Amino acid sequence: MAEPRRSAWSLATPMLLYSCFCLLVGDVLFGYDTASFGGILTNPGFINQFGTYDPSTRKYAFTSLHTSLLSSLAFIGKFIGCLVAGPAIERFGHRVVFFGLSIVSVIGVIIEITSAGTAAGSGRYAQFIVGRIIVYISVGLVEVDVTTYQAEIVPAPFRGLVVVSLPLFLNAGSLVATGVNRAFSTDTSHVGWRSVTGIQFIFPILITLFTIFIPSSPRWLLSKSRREEAIAALRRLRPKTAEAESECEAEVQAIQEALHQHVEKAPWLELLRGSNLRRTMIVMVHYFLQQTTGQAFVSTYQTTFLKQNGFAAEAFTYPVINTALSFVAVIPAMYLVIRLVAGTVF
Repeated sequence: MAEPRRSAWSLATPMLLYSCFCLLVGDVLFGYDTASFGGILTNPGFINQFGTYDPSTRKYAFTSLHTSLLSSLAFIGKFIGCLVAGPAIERFGHRVVFFGLSIVSVIGVIIEITSAGTAAGSGRYAQFIVGRIIVYISVGLVEVDVTTYQAEIVPAPFRGLVVVSLPLFLNAGSLVATGVNRAFSTDTSHVGWRSVTGIQFIFPILITLFTIFIPSSPRWLLSKSRREEAIAALRRLRPKTAEAESECEAEVQAIQEALHQHVEKAPWLELLRGSNLRRTMIVMVHYFLQQTTGQAFVSTYQTTFLKQNGFAAEAFTYPVINTALSFVAVIPAMYLVIRLVAGTVF
């Protein structure tokens, strides 16, 4: 007689939930940074510090080139972070990378907020961009580190719920950012935009504190021939029952066998061969369609767009409403993805 299927929640333990969801504060960081910068671009204090003086209007403003550079160059950092994340995790483990990216994030934020000058037009534009790039290195690291850590510690029946929770935390960060932007939307000094930027200190501090208490990935420990530590880590994450004890041993054995089978990595061309081609195309089309929705423009330029097109009074209010609706919409979307795409999880 076949064993009854166990629900995902029967496998959930306090430590597993803590390890999965507390570190999603890293995705809150990404959501906050993206949305907060969209408001900072339109913040009068930031414009007065870093903009170019226009004698015809007697005001400071950004040229389209400067706006584009401020928005786009940061993604160099994200590319570096994503590129470095894999090798760093394999060598040092997820926990060390969490500590490292927290340090990188703090350094980047310090560089950003110290780029302010003492008078209008005296902000150090290049320094602020360098700070943005460094912050985005930590964003690239956290995106890879969080998702791979979760994938390696979560039981298969619980994995769908954890994966689809990422947008929820991204939107939570965006919601906080748009609210903070609105609070400082009329501040013409450097205090407003520096406060919005400085709040980002909170996220790496939280990541550091949370990381102290999480176990290392059992898979990573096994890759370093630390079997006993891997079993101990898995026992912290799984239910404390006699049945679970034997399952931990079996799970560790399965991970170890999988590691031995994948010692040699296949060439990149394998992504375009056989059944892998279909998988590759699904991923590419997914990301292409995601970008064609225009979400990148909305997250970065919606406040600027509203202000320049006759909605100056509501330019900081509409983003709050937009992100609040997005946050609410993610919840039924999570349910539908789990039920219709990933199968029944609960």
